[in-house]
Amino acid sequence: MKVTLIGIDLAKNIFQTCGVNQAGKAGFNRQVRRAKLLSSLQQYPEASIAMEACSGSNYWGRELKRLGFNVMLIPPQHVKPFVKGNKNDRNDAFAICEAARRPGITTVEPRSLSQTDTMVIHRIRERKTGMRTAVTIAYLAGPGSSSSGAASRSPRSRWPTNWRASSGRCRITRASIGPERKTALPITVVRDIE
Repeated sequence: MKVTLIGIDLAKNIFQTCGVNQAGKAGFNRQVRRAKLLSSLQQYPEASIAMEACSGSNYWGRELKRLGFNVMLIPPQHVKPFVKGNKNDRNDAFAICEAARRPGITTVEPRSLSQTDTMVIHRIRERKTGMRTAVTIAYLAGPGSSSSGAASRSPRSRWPTNWRASSGRCRITRASIGPERKTALPITVVRDIE
C-alpha cells in the first residue's frame, strides 16, 4: 500500500505516526522515538506530512522541509472534530490525517528561524510595555490615590472610581488601608521633581 499522507502527533520523546493511502485507509499507526523519527519518515519520500500547529511543530516542519517533504501545519481546533473515541496519541494521529485530507482545511507553513526571532522580540517588547504600564498605574493610583486627598472606592471595584494619573512623578508617602475602610482612603502625595 502506497502511503500518501503521514500525520504526526508530537510529544517530548515518543511520537505517534499514522500513514494513510489515497483512499484514507490507515497503513500504519505506530510510535516512533525522537531519535528515529527522521529516518523512519525517509522511507516515504513522496508522502506529505501533517502536524498540529504548535511551537514544536515549527522546528520539526523546518527539519522535514529541509529533507524535501511537503509539510502542513493544522490548527488544533480543526483537528479536534475528527478525533474518534477517547483522546489518546493513536486517535490524535489519525485525526490529524483525517483533517489534512479535507479540501477546505486551513494549513500554514512552518515559521523560519528569523520569523520566530521576530515574534520573540515582539512578545518581549509587548510584555515589557504591559509590565511598565501596570507598575505605573499601580504606582500612580496606589490604593485609592487622588490629588484631592481622598478617593471614593466602590466595595466591588479593585481601583478607585475617580483616580486619574497626573503628569510628573509621584510618590505616595502615607496611606490608610484596611479591610474595614471601603469608602474613603486618605493619602498624602509628594511630587518629586528631578
